[in-house]
Order: sequence, then C-alpha cells, then structure tokens
Amino acid sequence: MKTMVLRDKNQQNSRSLLKARPSQALALVGMTLMLTGCTVLTRPIDGVPAKRLPPQFFEGDRSNLIPIDISLLSQEEPRDYPLAAGDVLGVMVDQILPFSKPDEVPQLPPVHFPEPQ
Repeated sequence: MKTMVLRDKNQQNSRSLLKARPSQALALVGMTLMLTGCTVLTRPIDGVPAKRLPPQFFEGDRSNLIPIDISLLSQEEPRDYPLAAGDVLGVMVDQILPFSKPDEVPQLPPVHFPEPQ
C-alpha cells in the first residue's frame, strides 16, 4: 500500500522559488540588511582610537571627587509674585462666587481673557 502525502501548494511554491532564484533571494536579504540603518560600510568614521589619545584627555581618578547635592544647583523660587499689567486674576469662593446651593453641583467659574490691544 502506498501512502500519499498532501502538501500545501503555497509551501511548495515558496521552496521552489528559493531553489530557482538563489541570487534574487540573496539580493533581497542584502537589501534588507542595508536598510537597517548601519552606515559602517558606506560612511566610515574618521576618528582617533582611544588607545592613541594622549593621557591628558583621559579622566583622572574618580575616588577623590566629592559628590555634590544636585538640588543646590537650582535657583530658589521667588517668594512673592508681583502682578503686572496684562496678568489675569481669577477669584472663586466656593458656593458664593459663583453662587450655588449646598445640594447642587457647583458651576465652573467663568474664564475671560482680555482682548489683545
């Protein structure tokens, strides 16, 4: 008794394409690798290797350095903000400005911006 193996036609076609056109498959793989963004082969960097640099460019011993608190590098915030011309000032006192009854949801305060002059 003979056994028959049924295969998918698409599976057979994909295998036969690789066998029939290996140069095109290789070109496709090569183009995929070229499109990944590596520019080492096309634009090499002209630089000096680190082992050829003079010692003055290397960092010294870090064990003697004193760490500083980075928060000391920021500016202190101003204590008061003086109002200037053109500043927008909003006043809202809950349940009074704008008026709302204790059992209802308060309305959002109206916001008006001055017209540019």
